[in-house]
Amino acid sequence: MADEAKLLTCAETALRDLQKARDKLYSAHNMGVFDILGGGLLTSIAKHNDIDEVNRCLQNAKYDLTCLRKQLDAADLQVDLIDLGDGLRILDTWLDNIFTDLTVQDKINAAQKQVNQAIFQLQNIIARLKA
Repeated sequence: MADEAKLLTCAETALRDLQKARDKLYSAHNMGVFDILGGGLLTSIAKHNDIDEVNRCLQNAKYDLTCLRKQLDAADLQVDLIDLGDGLRILDTWLDNIFTDLTVQDKINAAQKQVNQAIFQLQNIIARLKA
């Protein structure tokens, strides 16, 4: 019973972190669209600040997801950090052009899909643990 309570706590903590990441991804997506339409330096900085916050949330979630994967044999329950690399970040911020904006936007869109899928899986796991 204690193991189930620990798993439920891990799942709920990971879910909260993923939901925070989803919200910040939504903000980063909006900033990205604005940046593509000509937002400029401040928009790029705001977008990258959102991406940094997303990565902090995902890093926190990864710890709890590792516990769940081991205990529940849920190998497909995984999220990855948004890896822009220093070069792309610098290009997107300082050289600000449509090509880097679109590349970063693609990475944001991929992360949104992955986080939404992980949230859906976690909600199902939590429902099973509570049953």
